[in-house]
Amino acid sequence: MKEFRKKLTKLAKRYDDVTLIATDEGLTVVGENDNSKGKLILSRASDMLLSIESYREQKTKYNLKNLLCILPELGDIATIQFKTDMPLKTSIHANIDGQIDFYLAPLIV
Repeated sequence: MKEFRKKLTKLAKRYDDVTLIATDEGLTVVGENDNSKGKLILSRASDMLLSIESYREQKTKYNLKNLLCILPELGDIATIQFKTDMPLKTSIHANIDGQIDFYLAPLIV
């Protein structure tokens, strides 16, 4: 999770929003503005992506700064769930019995 968060932080220096695209092959994070486009591609073989499940392509846009706020700075594993035009859910697996869940509404354009 730390490595993923670090890469998203780099994207946040150039882009306000990102589009998350999940397929059965992996996860793509796309940042775009008038002058440039940045992409982070995590394939099934990536060490940042333990597993992915997607029955068809899911594509949703989120505010990147808000996304970074709900991703844990500490810890190695978090679960991220989203569907097209639906809120993103992040589950942080704490050192206590249970987990902490955060939700982020998508940007509708």
